[in-house]
Amino acid sequence: INALQNQGAATPTLLQDAIINFHDFVPHHDFTVGQMLNTFNEENFAPNNQLDFVDRSYIGNQIPRDIGAVIHGTWWCNKGGGSYAGGGDEGRVQYWAGVWNSPGTLYNPKYNVQDDNNNKDFIGTLLLRPVWNDCFGKLELGYSFRAGRHGNTSTSSATGTPLAPSNSLERLNNWSMGHDGWMKYFAPGCFKGLWMKGEVSWIKDRTAPGSIIDQPAVDFQGGDASGRGNGGAAFSTFGYWGAIGYKLGDSPLFCSECHSWWKNFEIDGRYESAPNVFVNDPAQTGRADGNNATNVYQTKVWTGGINYYLAGQGAKIQVNYNHLDNPKGPSSAPFHRLQSNSFVVNFQVSW
Repeated sequence: INALQNQGAATPTLLQDAIINFHDFVPHHDFTVGQMLNTFNEENFAPNNQLDFVDRSYIGNQIPRDIGAVIHGTWWCNKGGGSYAGGGDEGRVQYWAGVWNSPGTLYNPKYNVQDDNNNKDFIGTLLLRPVWNDCFGKLELGYSFRAGRHGNTSTSSATGTPLAPSNSLERLNNWSMGHDGWMKYFAPGCFKGLWMKGEVSWIKDRTAPGSIIDQPAVDFQGGDASGRGNGGAAFSTFGYWGAIGYKLGDSPLFCSECHSWWKNFEIDGRYESAPNVFVNDPAQTGRADGNNATNVYQTKVWTGGINYYLAGQGAKIQVNYNHLDNPKGPSSAPFHRLQSNSFVVNFQVSW
């Protein structure tokens, strides 16, 4: 109980999705309440069995599940009943509007805990499919915006400094916000089987104390414009990724006369650049720009992958190699020189 109320280290994370979906009684709309992934980025729309790579991207992993309520609308050539995550829905114009608890911060979000502030986050998402046929291919464009107030620290009437709350999120109440945009394209004709995807994400919030390595006197947690200690200043980060792949089974070059085992292969690659939010450069925190950005260091990852589909789409084997280009920091930050390349194998069965 203490972990749920005060966000202790032993907070359980086993429960993931628990939702109730209402549909078929309002034309073109459905309604979902419960704990689920929000609609802020493209990868949150993809179930685990539809991921192109073993792991989601850095920015796709940034926002976990949350408790909220969502309205979803779908229009123009939609097929089948609506669903919260889009799934097999072919609506060429779709939108989502939701309210969320959003405990923690955008840099250190929490779930399976009670809310730690008196406000809610709003997330609005628009999805457009201006081209969606076998002649010109399938193009999807998406945009999400989120905003809300985070933090719930009161101040001392005697000193004017923030008081530490029981949940250890000692920061002033502030506006947090984010923008996210993505693009997906599936080629037609003789290029069928080729796909390209990309996404960019920008968020701004405060962090919990001590989560960024910097100079205590002038850092993001050491004070704000009013000079009050432990106030912290809000700052922004920016990340992006791009991916390309080729699924042999969808290509006309691999006809039914070819060996069936060969058609089950898909090759893909991804490049991503993500901010090291929690390892900022100590030498950079004394800047005169208001300390409002932490993109001093960016981690870059190149991923090469092979997917092999078994028993139709019900099972697959994924093999990924991730090459990490970690930022090379000064001698004061030797941990930046770590190399974390990885080889990952995943076997998955879905139904």
